[in-house]
Amino acid sequence: MYKLIVSNYEINKLYTLSEDVDLSKVTFASDSRIKKIDECHVELSFTRFDEAFDILIKAKGTITAICSYTLEQFPYKYSFKERIVGRYDEEGDYKITNNSIDLEGVIIALIDNAVPLNVTKPGAKKPSDGEGYRVLKEDELIAERSKKSVDPRWAALDDIKLD
Repeated sequence: MYKLIVSNYEINKLYTLSEDVDLSKVTFASDSRIKKIDECHVELSFTRFDEAFDILIKAKGTITAICSYTLEQFPYKYSFKERIVGRYDEEGDYKITNNSIDLEGVIIALIDNAVPLNVTKPGAKKPSDGEGYRVLKEDELIAERSKKSVDPRWAALDDIKLD
């Protein structure tokens, strides 16, 4: 678990930390585009105030990703820079227990956001059409669906507003 101990820092003073964080044991859903986090180097700039905190998180590293075209695993480099501002209260977004802020979940979420939804292995080719199926881009699929003729018996359902 990666925690920042708030009470160790003076108020209104900027601190910087730089270290490697081991997130290799974090598990992801079987259908996730991320298989595992191989490397993660985090740089924090932290300022503690009377009732709030300001954290700038910069991170870079490597994950094992799943190619959206081939479903093969491959190394993918990521990086991000994000600022977090919060208050020391029970209702805040960031839980502070025993004078510490747990940043592990935040860092994992930021890594997830730094990886494209359709990550592709370098050199991977989009699948081509085969027997009994066609590969379409999203806009082609939408255009094709809008052209489909509807059985007149079901046409009345198109007029129903579902909002």
